[in-house]
Amino acid sequence: MEAQYLTKVGQEMTLLSSQLRDLEATLTVQKQAMDKTKIIADQAGVIHLNTEVEGSMMIPEGTIIAYVYPVLMEAKKMKITAYIPSKDIASISLKDNIQFSIQGKGVKRLALQSNIS
Repeated sequence: MEAQYLTKVGQEMTLLSSQLRDLEATLTVQKQAMDKTKIIADQAGVIHLNTEVEGSMMIPEGTIIAYVYPVLMEAKKMKITAYIPSKDIASISLKDNIQFSIQGKGVKRLALQSNIS
């Protein structure tokens, strides 16, 4: 009776060891796959997602999925492209000082002292 019990326990241990090895192999494969899904920015900042691809399961290679904007309070210098209405364009010139303001939902109003270059 004891020999049968030991044989049965040995078989169960062999089965469980095999299952554990299989699960560990699966876990390793999953970790490797997960490492390939990480996207790391080359700079610090605020991420703005491209809403056109948000929620997509697959997107074409090379598609822009997000922009990384610098933290404005930490930036010493930045280039901003703005479009000036044609009625106002004659009243500005290079090196003029301007005030650039940002405001929006959930964003504290921010004003930057700038000049036209």
